[in-house]
Amino acid sequence: MKIADSLWPDDERNSEKICSNLRGLVYRFRRTFQLISDEDLIVSTQAGYRLNPNLKIITDFAQFDKLGKEAC
Repeated sequence: MKIADSLWPDDERNSEKICSNLRGLVYRFRRTFQLISDEDLIVSTQAGYRLNPNLKIITDFAQFDKLGKEAC
């Protein structure tokens, strides 16, 4: 899994366990997000996981920066 390789490039001892744990975390994150949206936040692709491109996600920082620029 590319995520595990990116986070722990030198740890080959527990790669299967790390991948299993990451899949579990993504699963729980998806389930938790379902409480606030009918759309999936994380979607699976052939290349791995990605944020759903159909959602218009804006972070608090991006919103703050946008409003700050509009105020000037």
